[in-house]
Amino acid sequence: MKGEVKISIRNNKVTYEFTLKRNITIVRGKSGTGKTTLYKLVSDYMKDNKGSGVKIIMSSGDSCIALNDTDFDNQIKKTKNSVIFIDEGFNGFKNPESVNDFIRRIKKTDNYYVIFSRESFDKIPSSVEEIYELKTNKSKHTLKKFYEINKNHRLNVNISKKDNFVLLIIEDSKSGKQFFKEYYKESSIKVESSNGNSNIIGMINENEKSSMMVVVDGASFSPYIDKVHKICKYNKNLNICLPESFEWMILKSGVLKGKQIDEALNNTSKIIDITKYFSWEKFFTYFLEDITKDKKLTKYDKKKITAYYLNEENMKKIASVIGL
Repeated sequence: MKGEVKISIRNNKVTYEFTLKRNITIVRGKSGTGKTTLYKLVSDYMKDNKGSGVKIIMSSGDSCIALNDTDFDNQIKKTKNSVIFIDEGFNGFKNPESVNDFIRRIKKTDNYYVIFSRESFDKIPSSVEEIYELKTNKSKHTLKKFYEINKNHRLNVNISKKDNFVLLIIEDSKSGKQFFKEYYKESSIKVESSNGNSNIIGMINENEKSSMMVVVDGASFSPYIDKVHKICKYNKNLNICLPESFEWMILKSGVLKGKQIDEALNNTSKIIDITKYFSWEKFFTYFLEDITKDKKLTKYDKKKITAYYLNEENMKKIASVIGL
């Protein structure tokens, strides 16, 4: 599938209307909020079609599928260009080994997946922007973003704090680390890399007494966002910044120009091939490297950032994307 998919699922009692923007969408919420009802509507429609009393309208895609435990492997293999709903308690999420196996199965598919979760869902890397809860108005259900993120891509937990930090922790261990070390080389701010999202929480805890800015790839940070959000509530020295990725920051900054870049930024879901790029983070890295590969001055290398991006003016433009 490609592009945003508008979906309406209803019967004579309830209506669900929402838009899917990426291949993985997580819907959180406690028991009784309507997640299981939505899953059951899709399941009923699969069994009895129009006889179920359920009506499903999609702006694109072939069908909506309710994944079941007994035949999920075969369902995934047979299903193409569709939206697959996964209820909480799915056996494929019981342990890390089964989750890794499930990810391997869906990575090369062209389906969108909607995963229901009662509490935090720390299994599959996905965008923090695509974590939702159900919002109900009488019999109509829509999706509301679970985490509030402000214009500078900061996680907003209603704590009044300024960007006065002495330690910058970044997830990126390559070009992003090189960039920020150069950007802050004349300041007293210390820049450290966590060498991956999975080490972020440990580094935050190790430096809990320091004023920190933590910059992570929001496109794949969902497994850790709940724990980080809880830390932010009591640690007023902590700010979390969630741009899509470092490469997205470069593309967004305007240091490179062109219709191709504008299209990639404004219509990512229409362009990205989800059978190749499981997350937008990976796509933006490939895209930036590809459009600059034949350009000596602006060629981008993830392993070693080139001088063009370390020009003082360009660094300011790139850092300003996240308000630094």
